[in-house]
Amino acid sequence: MAKPRTDLRAVVGKLLQEQDGDVVREGVRVLTQALQELEAVVEPFRTRQLTEEYPYLWVDATYLKVRVDGRVVSQATAVAVGVTADGERHVLGVDAGASEDGAREAVAAVVRTVFAQPDHAIAMAQLEKVVDGLRPRFAQAATLLADAAEDLLAHKHFPAEHRTRLHSTNPLERLNKEIKRRSNVVGIFPNPPALLRLVGALLMEQDDERAVSDRRYFSAESMRQLTQPVLATTAQELLTAIA
Repeated sequence: MAKPRTDLRAVVGKLLQEQDGDVVREGVRVLTQALQELEAVVEPFRTRQLTEEYPYLWVDATYLKVRVDGRVVSQATAVAVGVTADGERHVLGVDAGASEDGAREAVAAVVRTVFAQPDHAIAMAQLEKVVDGLRPRFAQAATLLADAAEDLLAHKHFPAEHRTRLHSTNPLERLNKEIKRRSNVVGIFPNPPALLRLVGALLMEQDDERAVSDRRYFSAESMRQLTQPVLATTAQELLTAIA
C-alpha cells in the first residue's frame, strides 16, 4: 500500500482543488507571515549575547519527533538554564540535534551515580570506580570522564545549602514537561527550525514570567558566599586574625 503524502505542498494543493482557492491562499499567506514574525523574535532570543555572569548552569534535553531528510527521527532538544550572581534564574539557550543512542544513555546512567554522592571525596572515589568500569568497553568515554573529573565535581566545593539544588535537574525537568505537553499537539515537527520556533517561543514565555516574579532560585545573601571569604570561626583563628 502506498504511503499517503503528508508534505505541506501536497496538503495545500489538495485544499486548492477542493476549497475556495482565494480563501486557502489567504490562509497560507497569514500562516507564513505568522511563522516569519515568530522566527524574527525567537532566533534573536536563541542567539543573543549573554552579558551577565552565571555561576551555576544546567543543561538537559528532551526528545521530540522531527522529519529530517524524509525520515521521522528523534531529536534531542537541549535547554540551558543559568542562575545569576543575584540568584535569579534565566533560560540561556536552546538547540536541537541528533539524539543519544542506547549505549550513550547507559553510560550516562552510570555517570549519574557520581553526582549522587554526599561530598567531594566520596564522589571522586565513585568517579574513579566508574572510569575503571567503563574503560574496557567505552575507553574514550572513560578518558573524557577522568580528564574532566575536577570540573565535573566542582559543585561539591560550593556552599552546602546549594548542593542539593545544584545536582538536581528539577528546574529543567519542569520545562521539559511543558515542552512535551505543547509539542504533543504537533506530534511530528516538519523540520528542525519548526521545532525550535515552538520550543523557543515557549522558553521566551517562561523566561518573561520569571523576570516579573520576585522568586529567586537562590537568595542573594546565599549567593554572596561564592565571592566572599569564609570568616574564621574558632577562637584560635579569631585570636590569630586580631593579633
